[in-house]
Amino acid sequence: MQALFKVQQDVEVRIRNAKMNYSKSPKDRINQQYIEARLGILEALWSKFLTTHDIKGTKKDDLKDIEYDNLYDNVKECYVEYKCKLTTDLAKYNVEKNDQNSSKNNEAELKGLLVQLPKITIFPFSVK
Repeated sequence: MQALFKVQQDVEVRIRNAKMNYSKSPKDRINQQYIEARLGILEALWSKFLTTHDIKGTKKDDLKDIEYDNLYDNVKECYVEYKCKLTTDLAKYNVEKNDQNSSKNNEAELKGLLVQLPKITIFPFSVK
């Protein structure tokens, strides 16, 4: 049981460090792919935590329930905060992308509305 608890503590540290490192990331590094990669890592860590949580639940517990409950609550809270931050930032990129696409569509619609008139040539008049 202690081994599972250690694994979960390791996952907690890794999620906290990932959250802290993301907040320190330079703005020019943060883009849609970067955020999606971080979300993938976060989901893998959370999945690992839940797997050990399920295994731990099936075995007789020699840890104090309150000690484990505190760990679970802390990890869950950190996970939720970090995931919210990532999804909020990712949504900003999706909104910007949609705004760019809509402005391109508006330009295309305006170009479609403009009528191309045929070119006419006017001959010069001479008074003689």
